[in-house]
Amino acid sequence: MTTKAEFLGQLHIFANLEADELEDLATVADEYEFDTGAVIAYQRDVASAFYALRAGRLFAQTFDRRGIIRETKVYQPGDYFDDAWLFTQGIHTATIKATEPGRLLLITEQNFLKFLETHPGALDYLNLSELAKEEAERSRLALPQKRQYKGMGLMPDELVELETRRTRWLLPGKVILPVLGLFAIPLVFIGLLEVQESVGWGWLLAGIMIPTLLFSLWILVGWYDWYNDYFIITNYHIIHYEYDLSRFRTALSKTPIDRIQSVEVAKPDLVATMLNVGTVRVTTAAQEAVIFFDYVRNPEGIRDKLNELRQRVQELDAGRIQAELRGVVEGHFQKPETMRKYEQPAPETITEVEEDDEEVEEEPILVELAHQLMGGLGRLFRRHSKPVAEGNVVTYGKHWIVLIPRVMTPTIITFVLMVAVWIFQSEGWTYLYFPLGLVTFGTVIWWIWRFEDWRNDRFQVTDRYVIDISRRPFGFGESRTQAELGNVQNVNAYRRGFIQWLFNYGSVYIETAGAFADITFENVKRPNDVQAVVFSRRDAFRRRQQVADSMNRRREYAVMLDVYHQAQEQGRIPQRTPRE
Repeated sequence: MTTKAEFLGQLHIFANLEADELEDLATVADEYEFDTGAVIAYQRDVASAFYALRAGRLFAQTFDRRGIIRETKVYQPGDYFDDAWLFTQGIHTATIKATEPGRLLLITEQNFLKFLETHPGALDYLNLSELAKEEAERSRLALPQKRQYKGMGLMPDELVELETRRTRWLLPGKVILPVLGLFAIPLVFIGLLEVQESVGWGWLLAGIMIPTLLFSLWILVGWYDWYNDYFIITNYHIIHYEYDLSRFRTALSKTPIDRIQSVEVAKPDLVATMLNVGTVRVTTAAQEAVIFFDYVRNPEGIRDKLNELRQRVQELDAGRIQAELRGVVEGHFQKPETMRKYEQPAPETITEVEEDDEEVEEEPILVELAHQLMGGLGRLFRRHSKPVAEGNVVTYGKHWIVLIPRVMTPTIITFVLMVAVWIFQSEGWTYLYFPLGLVTFGTVIWWIWRFEDWRNDRFQVTDRYVIDISRRPFGFGESRTQAELGNVQNVNAYRRGFIQWLFNYGSVYIETAGAFADITFENVKRPNDVQAVVFSRRDAFRRRQQVADSMNRRREYAVMLDVYHQAQEQGRIPQRTPRE
């Protein structure tokens, strides 16, 4: 029997991978065994794994809504389905049963994407179907390394379905004035030639070159501002990125696809209709927010794509509910599992290799202390300059750049006092040492207070809450605001001003529902990444809530079916239809 890595290498889809890549892929492939009659998959269930038959025989049947068989297929060892599910979830198009005992390998979407993150080059050597190629090309792992995708915080299984900008017809309105200015410069130059002798050629050329450069820069700013405003639709979110170069302000908003309530298209006038330009108005659930894709090309195409994704989400939800209901009913009646995890037999003997004890040369005590000191300083810096993940809690602090203006005044005063002490020492004015020392001590305390006030403000995202913690230094007070992730309606990230744009920090505004207070994470590093973490945690929390609620309801359904079945067996349910 071949190993899992050797078997995967025999499949057409993985035939071009290297040996080390196949070994790593085998570690994320789970092997199952099944008996005759086992149901491997049910039609219309959610599919999120790649299936490869290693031994045995499978028979697939596709039924229509009336229960009539429309298509059949037989799977032999070495066959597989469906490679598109390596990149995104889908729906099983057939019910697949085992006609004889066997084994198969399953590679889940999440495990395969993790494999590609460690082996990104393997994606180019996969022999994928046409549908799988389309899904792979839209995945985050295959997208061009554009700045907008880097700042989106896309999840590994998030696919970019559509990307668009506002129409190019808006660009002339942004640059019309500087363009007219450039056309006017030659006329001004001709007029200035008459006074050339009095002002000189140097001043004349400067008077022409400076406006030319300014107008050209104005045109470049207008184009850059238009180019960096875009809308992206993924299989999970609607993303709107707004960039204002004149004020160095950015805003990123994301809305889940499953929150969309309605999609409308508006073309305000005849010109917009002729140019096929309009506005897409997206209303979310409970009308908690309205999103506008304004002045976009082909608004009907955007509407159709959103409706297509909404339909796909509904199909996935229906398939998920169907599978969960079946699992609850079968679990209630204690039906055995159709597939079992294959346990490879352990080798007969295991030989342990004893390692020789080697003497470890101890470092000098001063070197060891220096290493500990540097390590402690490094940990302190990383703790306050980067997010800290401890278990299910991710903690963010304020960016270090905001500390500079806070400690600038005490730092300058302390420096001036130290210079004064040095001068007074050279002059022999020792009687001033004590008052200057007191003042210096006060400025140092002032500096430490400002530093602690910056360090104590923390923002946390757990698997259940978003928390804003504001502390006064040295335990003089604390305020804490938190909201459950299930109440988070929307999350927006902003960078305002040149400094925030340059150092990539800003604020994350978290909108909550009902009486809960909105929460703002201020001056955090990489606000787009923070926004992505909040969104992913919120989506995971809602999924857990939905699963828990639905499982409780479906257990009640299973009990109801059991009670009904018992009552029917005991003849306690009357006949509702006449007997023939």
